[in-house]
Amino acid sequence: MHNDTEKVEQLNMNPHAAHWLKNSDGNIMYGSLFEKLLVLAVNKIASLDPSGIGIEMEADKPGWNDAMNGLPGLFGSGVSETIELQRVVRYLMNHFDSQKSIKVPAEFAEFMTGLHHILETEFDDYKFWDKANTAKEHYRAAIRFSTVGLEYIDQKKVLSMLEAMDKKLDVALTKAHRMGNGIYPTYLVHEVTKYQEILEKGQPKIGHYGLPVVKPLQFKVRALPFYLEAPARALKVVKNMASKQNMFKRIKASNIYDKELQFYKTSEFLDAESNEIGRGRSFTKGWQERESNFLHMTYKYLLGLLKGQMYQEFFEEIKTNLTIFMI
Repeated sequence: MHNDTEKVEQLNMNPHAAHWLKNSDGNIMYGSLFEKLLVLAVNKIASLDPSGIGIEMEADKPGWNDAMNGLPGLFGSGVSETIELQRVVRYLMNHFDSQKSIKVPAEFAEFMTGLHHILETEFDDYKFWDKANTAKEHYRAAIRFSTVGLEYIDQKKVLSMLEAMDKKLDVALTKAHRMGNGIYPTYLVHEVTKYQEILEKGQPKIGHYGLPVVKPLQFKVRALPFYLEAPARALKVVKNMASKQNMFKRIKASNIYDKELQFYKTSEFLDAESNEIGRGRSFTKGWQERESNFLHMTYKYLLGLLKGQMYQEFFEEIKTNLTIFMI
């Protein structure tokens, strides 16, 4: 992510105002909720990490838990976002209407077609990451200042794309579940183990941070200690009840669960991590988002139990996790 000063100046953008996509004539482009969610979902699946598991933190933000602000610099990715992306994709599939026309920016239609081909033909995680990001970068460059306009897109192509995305996300979440041995990890980091220098006229190319840039060729992935975030979201999406009940038991046996207070925490112990992962590591245990009995997070988990139809578990857990006399 970087501040595009040229775009700001050329479009005379006010940093305190909303900015909408316009065509070259300056007219705002409008679309339905379905069309907007489709654009969002396609962009997000093009942001799968090099392991094909999490969604990359390419905007320099780690999600709601901003105390993990070091992760974007570690090629961090989030499994919670993968889970939510599948929820959006399935929502679009469930509300797909072949009788209704779909109109999107012309540049997006081309991007989606190219990405669909990559989804159908590239099954190596690194190569998919490389090709999908290249397609996404071309799309963003094409639509950087404006769109040439909206165009209708074949409904069959849209449905086929959604099905391919759902299949890809099934694979991603299966790998995440396996990596966590029954518990979905929330945060992943990728260490670059092999890279290629990028040269310009025989000299190292300098990026906008003033440093030489390289192209990563190989990564080593690892999961951070378990956080409650991804499991809370997974409960709403995972259909297999036995799998959800197994995860519930494993979480309760893990260090995410405060056995003394019978209360859920934001995460397991972070002692083995360095401060590179973000300021959350430097917090005292139990303070802010670090290994704390955080109502915000606990209630997400309780809601996940409800939405996952785990009613017996929900009513058992609220005995010690639901705070009374709060309005």
